[in-house]
Amino acid sequence: MSDRRGVRLARRLGGWLRDGWLVVGATLALLVVIELAYRGARTALRPLFPDRLTGMGGANHPYARERWFAPWEERRNRTLHDNTVYDPYRGYRLTAASLPGLHVDSAGHRVTVQRARAPAARRLVLLGGSTMWGYNARDSLTIPSLVAARLAARGIHDVEVVNLAEVGYNLTQGVATLLLELRRGRVPAAVVSLDGVNEVDAVLNGGRPGEITDQRLAERRFARRGPGAALLALGESSRFLRRVARLAAPARPPAPSPERACPAVAAYYGEMARVMGALGREYGFPVLLLWQPTLARSRKPRTAWEESLADARPELQRLTVRCSALTDSLLSGGPARTYFPLHSLFDRDTATVFLDHFGHVTERANGVIADRAVELVAPLLASAP
Repeated sequence: MSDRRGVRLARRLGGWLRDGWLVVGATLALLVVIELAYRGARTALRPLFPDRLTGMGGANHPYARERWFAPWEERRNRTLHDNTVYDPYRGYRLTAASLPGLHVDSAGHRVTVQRARAPAARRLVLLGGSTMWGYNARDSLTIPSLVAARLAARGIHDVEVVNLAEVGYNLTQGVATLLLELRRGRVPAAVVSLDGVNEVDAVLNGGRPGEITDQRLAERRFARRGPGAALLALGESSRFLRRVARLAAPARPPAPSPERACPAVAAYYGEMARVMGALGREYGFPVLLLWQPTLARSRKPRTAWEESLADARPELQRLTVRCSALTDSLLSGGPARTYFPLHSLFDRDTATVFLDHFGHVTERANGVIADRAVELVAPLLASAP
């Protein structure tokens, strides 16, 4: 009797396992079908709704008629999602990528287009967030690549321009990046950092000044241990599930008032500026800090596209205006000036410059920022040994 009972129990367990696998298999198959249908629908509808599906904003967007932009933007987004890995010092970094117009080297740094330099060439290190990295620019038209071209045009040929910026990085992550360079014995000839919006955005997302932009998202993304790791990886690889997760995500905390948040942001920026300046004095290289130009601070004549952004992200606009103004008053002036806000850089520019309120600008505008950066750093490089 006991043998028969054991056989029956084994058969039941086998049936349960079989049914369970069937349910899991059917669910996965259904998800695959939904995922393929979702991706197919986005591809089919892209020409009809370019503003909603690609962020290109329809006919007014400066790249709306540029055939290179949509496929390049798709490659950029895929790279930023698939090639982002955990970094113990800065939260995250990129791994190598080689795509048309978008190359990242084996160290995770965006490639700067420039003439080959001798191993003993001096290094100009450029730090910052997505604008310096080249969020909307092909390799040859990022700010660092244009800085390299401008320096060569001035006859400065012994300097290698190194783009150590990263999407989302703030000044704290820039300081950490510089420290890692110094730890490896790579002392730069000069450092230029382009920052600002990411200092504000971290606070807007519920964090404190200096924290990683969207700290909670970074923590969730790299929490890959335990039984839920496989499910997390599956969810991140599915565009459909990512869309569902965004729709179901809890509302973000209300934006802090500029009067309450911005004194802390300005004080934090000033402290990081002192840290970076102290490193420069200790190791013998100049440091230039540039607060990036933004649509919220610019007085330029607004084009149709820029005018369409007037009501977008009002909390970010208010914080950007107030926090940058307080930072200006804290850091501007002094006998050894190292802080240069670029708020008025495009005030007389009648063409479209700004693509959003995060300081992302057109490739043409990258050249204007590069001109200003070279104007400031070239005399320092010319006078340095």
